Amino acid sequence: CPTSTSAAPPLDLRSLLSLEFLATVNLRSTNPDQQARGNLQLTLLELLAPRGFAGVNRALVERGMSDLREENYEEALEVFALVEENQGTPLIRSYAKSLAAQAAFALNNSTEASQHLLEAEKIARDMRQDELASLYALNAGISLLTTSRAQELDEITSNLSRPESRSALILERGLFLSSRLDPAARDLLATFLADFPNSPRAPEASLALSESAVFCPPFDPELALSYITPLRFDLESQPILEARRILV
Repeated sequence: CPTSTSAAPPLDLRSLLSLEFLATVNLRSTNPDQQARGNLQLTLLELLAPRGFAGVNRALVERGMSDLREENYEEALEVFALVEENQGTPLIRSYAKSLAAQAAFALNNSTEASQHLLEAEKIARDMRQDELASLYALNAGISLLTTSRAQELDEITSNLSRPESRSALILERGLFLSSRLDPAARDLLATFLADFPNSPRAPEASLALSESAVFCPPFDPELALSYITPLRFDLESQPILEARRILV
């Protein structure tokens, strides 16, 4: 794993940028020999660049993304952590944390993934990048769906500033709980449908709400009927949804 030590005299800016460019090109390659050269060039860049040179963190992100593609998730987490240690710019730090979340999620660590995303959200809000912050918060909420941290999910949902992001998280929570036969899904799905009746995903939400009313106590066939009656799904493009509708 790369280290952030500095021992040799720094190169001039043009040479540093050239070395960063070569490292980036090689790290993006799928050829193992080129990847090896990219790793060597990254190590040289870390050794020769003055502290605070932004190109080091940019190249580290490329190295981490290479590890993600190769499914070396533990190494990717170590690399992305270096960006924080190197005190990278806020934008690249938030990006590195979002990528670290991908690695953590791939390792089935939803809690760690959500923490990385919430840290990325804070950085984005400090930069006044509200749209980016909402995206990170939304993904943090989605990563927590498989955990038991309902209170934190509620907090994330309420703090989402963009209605679209808030509704997306409400919908995903409702769909997930419905698939687990949890009656708590009904209020979430009903809230989504009331707030966004014209959403492209409204039919999917209606179907899940109907299934919850039919297959999960307390049973409510009238509620199911009211939502399922107007539904029709295209058999060619949405065969699974149509099959589920017929079963209800």
